[in-house]
Amino acid sequence: MENRSSLFGIIALIIGATGLGLGAFSVISFQAFEGEQGPPGEDGQDGVNGIDGTDGVDGTDGVDGTDGINGTDGQEAPGFFCNSSVEVQNAIYTIGSGSGTIIITEDITLSTTIDIDQGGDYIIQGDGSITIDCEDFYRTAFNITNAETCTIRDLKIDATDIGASTDILFIDEINNNPVYLQNIQIDGVGKGDGIRVKSDNVWIKNCYLTSLSSGIYSGENSNCHILDNSIIGMKNLGISLYYSNCNTVRGNKVKNIQKDVLAEAYGIYAHSSNYNTLSDNTIINVTSDAYNANGILLRLSENNTLSANVVSNVYGNMSAYGFNLDQCKSNTLCSNRVSNICSNYTSTYGIYLYECDYNTLNGNGVTDVNSESNYAYGIYLGYAQHNSLGDNAVEDIYAYYDAFGIEIYITTYTTLSGNDISSISSIYANWDAYGIYIFGSDFSTLSCNVIDKVNVSYILQNGYGICISASDHCTCSGNVINNIYADWNAYGIQLSSSSYNTVSGNTVIEIYSEQSHSYGMYLGTSDYNTLLGNTITHVQPYGNGYGIHMVSSADYNTIIGNIAQDIKTDSIYDEDGGATNVLANNIPP
Repeated sequence: MENRSSLFGIIALIIGATGLGLGAFSVISFQAFEGEQGPPGEDGQDGVNGIDGTDGVDGTDGVDGTDGINGTDGQEAPGFFCNSSVEVQNAIYTIGSGSGTIIITEDITLSTTIDIDQGGDYIIQGDGSITIDCEDFYRTAFNITNAETCTIRDLKIDATDIGASTDILFIDEINNNPVYLQNIQIDGVGKGDGIRVKSDNVWIKNCYLTSLSSGIYSGENSNCHILDNSIIGMKNLGISLYYSNCNTVRGNKVKNIQKDVLAEAYGIYAHSSNYNTLSDNTIINVTSDAYNANGILLRLSENNTLSANVVSNVYGNMSAYGFNLDQCKSNTLCSNRVSNICSNYTSTYGIYLYECDYNTLNGNGVTDVNSESNYAYGIYLGYAQHNSLGDNAVEDIYAYYDAFGIEIYITTYTTLSGNDISSISSIYANWDAYGIYIFGSDFSTLSCNVIDKVNVSYILQNGYGICISASDHCTCSGNVINNIYADWNAYGIQLSSSSYNTVSGNTVIEIYSEQSHSYGMYLGTSDYNTLLGNTITHVQPYGNGYGIHMVSSADYNTIIGNIAQDIKTDSIYDEDGGATNVLANNIPP
């Protein structure tokens, strides 16, 4: 059997000598190499190729190695050792529609963009330390437009000279064939977009991007996988999906996103993108010095799943959001963690949903949401219908003005079940704090929620465990409200301008006012409600304390089977003396 490596060396010398279109190639830049030796063919019988096939090897199985890099005729895919961008480009042309491996052997400075456009199977790789310098202000390093498959791996790219609008790696494969980017490091100085993807079936894994304008942009595509990448020090956003469906964004670390002009900052942003999975990502330190900051933002996007993501340290000079869902439908947020969300001039939100229908929030944790000069919300849901919030934990919500554990604002058919809300406080006079606040939201269901430690100790502040305002046909059952403390009035459960609601089986404990009155349950201008089987204990304010209090404009309510004990003033008090309301079997009567 002939030495195959020598054979291909001779072929290379002959081609080089005859000048058959190799351009700048030197002999050492065009070499063949063998994979691992495959098993020998069967002894004794010649293969179908005859005694000596064109590849010079007997046996039906040829000499293909088990590593699978040999062609069907027994010939190995060629390998190219390159030390300039010209040699890399010429190797791509030489491979053409075939297959080959290009090994970059030393640092190179690009004289032009490397175009992968010949329709072959390409592997382009370094050793992890080899650096490609883009050099020019507008130069893209790799432009992938036509490849049966393409893998680029184990390279560094120096993008310190790149301009603001330049894509450093651009992928728009015309047939949506698979492209793999692995272990690529891109370093810049706050300009340029790291990786832009506009075709399907792209894998970006274990890449490290630092100090660019944006990290990874995926637009108008599907079935892409953005996995286990580190994106640090972007000036605009970490990862974005734009009109992209059925993609997976998992295990990425996005850190230190800082926008210093009048625009929003994003950790992850999805616009008009559906059926995507965002899971196990970590977003830390997202800051907008002049406008809004978002940990994860979804806009006009449907049927996405966001799970086990961690968002922390988000600061906006205007508003700040851990999760921001704007006009989204049928998304699921589960087991995510949000912490340390802060804004300066306007409001702060742990999780925010606006004009969002049929979404599910389950098992999320929100803590340390702070507004330095405005409102703060653990979870906010506004102008929406048919949403479900279950088993979420909201803690340490702190506002200059009003503070809300959960606010439901102008919605229908919202379900809140099993949520745990604690430590809600406001620090400025005349502003209030709420465990759960329901406004203009008919057919809401509140069940088995726990509200603990709503504390407002500044002058003329009110504290509420649950407040249902301008909302009809709601059910409030099995909730536990404990330790509501206010400088002015304190309320366990308040119904205001709300009718045809059922409040049953709730437990209200420790309602205290420093300077005014306390109410276990309070009905203000609310008619045709049923209060059934609730337990209220220890309402002992500075002023008057009531178990259940109905104002004179609260009519045709039914108050049955409630227990009110350790109440300072009146266990059950009806300002109309029971003229229109029905009171029966309460303890004490």
